[in-house]
Amino acid sequence: MPPPRTGTEVLDLVRKSGITDDGTLDKFLQTSGPLPAHPGEAAAQFLLAGILTELQAEFILKGDPTGYRVAKYVLLERIGRATGELFRARHTFAHRQATLQSWPPELSRAEQEQAAWTGEYIWRSRASLVVLDHPNIARVFDREETPTTGWWAIEHLEGKQLPSVLEQVGGRLPVGEACGCAIQVAMGLQCLHESNVSHQQINPINLFVCDNGAVKILNHWIAVLYLQNEIERDGDYLAPEQCLDSAAIDHRTDIYLLGCVLYRLLAGQVVFPEGTLAQKLIWHFNREPVPPHTVCTEVPTGLSQVVAKMMAKRPGDRYPSMTEVIAALRPFVEPAPTGDSPEMAAAALEQLAASS
Repeated sequence: MPPPRTGTEVLDLVRKSGITDDGTLDKFLQTSGPLPAHPGEAAAQFLLAGILTELQAEFILKGDPTGYRVAKYVLLERIGRATGELFRARHTFAHRQATLQSWPPELSRAEQEQAAWTGEYIWRSRASLVVLDHPNIARVFDREETPTTGWWAIEHLEGKQLPSVLEQVGGRLPVGEACGCAIQVAMGLQCLHESNVSHQQINPINLFVCDNGAVKILNHWIAVLYLQNEIERDGDYLAPEQCLDSAAIDHRTDIYLLGCVLYRLLAGQVVFPEGTLAQKLIWHFNREPVPPHTVCTEVPTGLSQVVAKMMAKRPGDRYPSMTEVIAALRPFVEPAPTGDSPEMAAAALEQLAASS
């Protein structure tokens, strides 16, 4: 349908959308008076009245009154982007809230069909669900398909993706908070590794920091379902073996990637802040990064050594498992003295105490 040109056309699209019932609309019109003639101003009134969310108004103003629906779910707002877009949503019948993530847009239609077939097989067998029941892994409880893409419904998350947290606190985290974040990620990855799944895409975008300080790993279902070589890689978070020999990729790849993330949290910059993508791929293979304690003097030398071991070029020179990574980071976990950053260290300590 064409975009609405008047406030009346906006009202017609809202009625057609089914977002709310006619009784609610009629009551709104009785109290609000005539709608503005301009479609944007009319949509703004629906926003102020709580009838539309910003995302739903966006669809209405595009002339798409049902674009906010994904199978059994109603999209409420766009909350971020991982491998696909993330939306806060509500189940139409159960009325529970969820986070919906679209399948990666990089996948061709043929690859999406293959992913759908694989996903259906795994979903029916429930073979992958054993890796989902962990406090540091975003729990998947549904999957949907539309004519244009597929979707995963994951547990409702309140908080921010890690890049937004870093932006909020000025680019880097206090040492204790950074290590608390890394330990929580390591605990989630250990659960994945025990189920013979390596994530292969650990980076800040795929880490969600909840308001209570819990850190959740996103996109582990991508590792289960898709060929990772088909997904565009981030040159700042890439292990040497991912550049050269995919047969050598295993759980130790995730240890290197977590080291890259921890470096970013501590130093306030990525491992190789300059250079092209091609140069970074080579440098991950043959160049040692500047130690984080050299970039930021607040970082203890001993912690720099832990990061260096996590990021050893040869997988055999890294920590053998996330269990050893957690033990190495534990002495550096200390809650931040101020409330400027999420309480990731406190959440990590609580989780460690519960698991001991």
